Amino acid sequence: MKHAFLITAYKDIPSLNRLIDRLSSDFYLYIHIDKKSSIRKSDIQTNKHVFIYRRYSINWGSFNHLQAVLFLLKKSLKIEPDYVHVITAQDYLCVTNQAFDEFFSTRKGKSFMDYVKASENWWYVVRYKYYWFTDVIVHPKSFDFFSHPVIRRILKSQKRFKVNRSHLGRFNDDYIYKGLVYVSLYKDAVKEVLNYLKKDSGFLRSLRYCLIPEEFFFQTILLNSPLKNSIENENLRYMDWGFRNGISPCVLDESDYNAIVESGKLIIRKVSDSSRVLLEMLEGREQNGNS
Repeated sequence: MKHAFLITAYKDIPSLNRLIDRLSSDFYLYIHIDKKSSIRKSDIQTNKHVFIYRRYSINWGSFNHLQAVLFLLKKSLKIEPDYVHVITAQDYLCVTNQAFDEFFSTRKGKSFMDYVKASENWWYVVRYKYYWFTDVIVHPKSFDFFSHPVIRRILKSQKRFKVNRSHLGRFNDDYIYKGLVYVSLYKDAVKEVLNYLKKDSGFLRSLRYCLIPEEFFFQTILLNSPLKNSIENENLRYMDWGFRNGISPCVLDESDYNAIVESGKLIIRKVSDSSRVLLEMLEGREQNGNS
């Protein structure tokens, strides 16, 4: 099968090059480098399977991240992939390339993403209920927005004037779904998403002022589509959402090895230079004949 990986990157050149070295012999890689990043194209190893772009300046939680993913998605259509996988430069396969391909070959037609109905969690609703200006204001990843004077004033003003958006495009509260943007989509699901945007341009516009809008995008379109029964509520990524060294999800290391192997996941997030021993352990397991 033909796989395209859509990769957003803004730091950690060694991890990005290690990922390219691992994937590009078998798969196609479409990489977007944040325009604010110090990474240069010349820093990145390339070959005929690697395509690099630098189009958007991306703040955490901003609409431009979704824009970058959509940009890469459309670029990947040139190779007519069977599957597209959204990852970051700090992800890595925890199975062999062959085992990765075989997994999807035996589940052809299925797409994989985690999802919940947004209305079941008040915080998810707040993220589209109010207007967030993440492309122009850098929001703290700690979610302590009331410590930021400008954000605090904006939110208080909206509460005072009873701002309460209940729709994203044509979808009201009952039809809005939330999940991570890190998805693995079959080609039919990709076509469904892009065709929907042609019918309802208001959906994308309404996401512009959401907080972390990409987490409503694929899930809401596909779970309200004729393909909803082909969506598996599983994103195939191993992540540890606990705080380690002040970061969540935390950077994985060799202490996570057993949990990763036992999880049955295909991709780990996230890794850095401090994960080198873990990656050597996983690759040693592959060389010993374990997928």
